[in-house]
Amino acid sequence: MEATPASSVEASATGPVQFRDDQTFDWEAYIANYQGRTRIQRLLFLASQSPALRKPCSEAALHLITSSTKDVNAYHQALALRNTTAHHDQAALPRDQRLPADTAWIESTERSNRAESQKLDLELRNYTNNLIKESIRMAHRDLGDHMRATGNLTDALKCYMKTRDYCSTSEDVVEMCINVIEVSLELQQYGNIATYVSKAEGLLDSYNPNAATSSSAKASGSGSVQPASKGGTTSGADAIGALFRAGGSAGQTNAATVSALSAQLSAGGAGQTSAQREAEVQSKKQIANIAAKLNVAQGIAALGQGRYAAAAKCFLVGDSAAPDAYTSMASRADVALYAILCSLAMYDRKRVRTEVVERPSLGAFLEHEPHARELLDSFYACEYKKTLELLDRHEARYLVDVHLARHYLDLRRSITDRALLQFVQPFDAVKLERIEQAIWSDEHGGARAANKVLDLIQQGRIDGKIDWIAKVVNVRKPNVRQDLFEEALKSGQERMDSARRLVFRMSLVQNGLVVKTPYDRLDR
Repeated sequence: MEATPASSVEASATGPVQFRDDQTFDWEAYIANYQGRTRIQRLLFLASQSPALRKPCSEAALHLITSSTKDVNAYHQALALRNTTAHHDQAALPRDQRLPADTAWIESTERSNRAESQKLDLELRNYTNNLIKESIRMAHRDLGDHMRATGNLTDALKCYMKTRDYCSTSEDVVEMCINVIEVSLELQQYGNIATYVSKAEGLLDSYNPNAATSSSAKASGSGSVQPASKGGTTSGADAIGALFRAGGSAGQTNAATVSALSAQLSAGGAGQTSAQREAEVQSKKQIANIAAKLNVAQGIAALGQGRYAAAAKCFLVGDSAAPDAYTSMASRADVALYAILCSLAMYDRKRVRTEVVERPSLGAFLEHEPHARELLDSFYACEYKKTLELLDRHEARYLVDVHLARHYLDLRRSITDRALLQFVQPFDAVKLERIEQAIWSDEHGGARAANKVLDLIQQGRIDGKIDWIAKVVNVRKPNVRQDLFEEALKSGQERMDSARRLVFRMSLVQNGLVVKTPYDRLDR
């Protein structure tokens, strides 16, 4: 049985997640923001991380798996979560509390999966023998779709990557890239996502969303729709036919008939132009959706690899007008949360103002995660104690996020370091007690302040030393005034030396002491 991403994340979890008494987490509203397999993945992760949500989320996952997928492996995993405790040993529940397995669904689904696999394998072999490039590509794609639907994600990724050699248009390449990206995110294999995102983004300028649809319609309707060159009718042909039916030649046609026919021709041309304009608008919208999806995928991949600055850059430029484009990966609330946490952890105060606070497009995302806005406002207002309190209050929310859970502690540590650096920056000397009061609110704040400052000094991020007797941090800062005077003196000395050399040369020229090269030797 292939291991799913949820099980691998569960193995790396630090422990069960407990929600605070003053915190309400509506898991049903949370899951409703997602579509596709990520909904199942997040339900399983919620069930594995939170003892309080283990039963309802596992039951919801079971219902979703049996009603919309053919993934028997995911069903067994959800059933195991439902029938075991949340302790480390994961002991089985008493027999009367267990949920029986749906053996009829399991057997019928496995039988159907085997039959479908054999059918798709046979089609692939036939197309390969016939050397039909487009058919081979579609066969690999269909087999990848089937493997993905059955939960065999590794084989699905292989099938999607095999279609690369048989892609003949930019539309085929973009489709292949999106399939590879989505499966790689499910497997949490982030290494090759950036490559496929770049490949797909480079083809969006020449991408035509209607190409595949037009090709399918042409193949399915070639026997029923007759083109104009083969005798079919158009608005212009109908108008000309009406002209002759109205009686005789154009010279015998009265002005009223000509006006009516001209109006008909104009209406036909206007209708065609309107249809083309609508198709162009839809095409641009689909391209924008694909670009938004690729951007979110690249951000999640950067977050998964621990490249928080790159992740913040991707999430901050997200398109809030296309939320349905990436619901198979993340919600708008997730984008807001990832953007704020990553930017606060990696950006200095000036960059937070220019790239986060003053970015108008971010407000549409923050509306879906209000506490993310509180985090941003408190940190930018230098209310660091409130920032850490908000992080503590919503910690459970972060730890039940399938992409954020394993990175939250690192992000929190970076945010704390950034807060301490910004607080110490204006001072030449500051007491540890004052640092404690400004950042920490518990009784262990004093020890944390001393240890944090010591770590930052050892890392070279704070140029200073700690007076352990007076409990004071002395920060060494460059003497800006002295440096300015030294730079001015150096610049003045250079100007004087240059002027002295020029005066000396002028004296040599005036006294005829400069030997010029003879004219007849210049060409040699």
